[in-house]
Amino acid sequence: MRVLDEFHGTIGGLVSRFDATVGFIEGDGVQLFFNDPIEVPDAALRAVRLGCALREAMIGLTALWRKRGYDLDFGAGITLGYATCFAGRSDYAAIGAVTNLASRLADEATAGQILISQRLYAEVEDDVEVEPAGEFTLKGFQRPVPAFNVVAVREAAAA
Repeated sequence: MRVLDEFHGTIGGLVSRFDATVGFIEGDGVQLFFNDPIEVPDAALRAVRLGCALREAMIGLTALWRKRGYDLDFGAGITLGYATCFAGRSDYAAIGAVTNLASRLADEATAGQILISQRLYAEVEDDVEVEPAGEFTLKGFQRPVPAFNVVAVREAAAA
């Protein structure tokens, strides 16, 4: 529970810092949205910047957790698109191909990877450094899906 509390505390700070909306938190999984229900400028880039900030924060946390005997790591999937959003409930939710793709990319991400979709990369390519991660055969998608691993957000964008 202490590990989850530290993880959720880190996520919570980043959610506020980057104006994200929490879709759900289940154990060590979290789904975040940008630009809904509140519009934010540069939503795609904010998502990538949050992912990079989380990767940096996780370096210290995973080292601490390993000292305690927990061999845990971090990976993320980020994409861009439209989803069906449900408000007016006791929680906030989004469904659709875009949320499925982000989840599947997160499942494929290895230690420290932030995998982004081709569509998201096209939106932020001037502001990020990436390396091709290859094509993934993902459940629910008819064709292999190309993805890119975010290496860094360029300094001009981060300023």
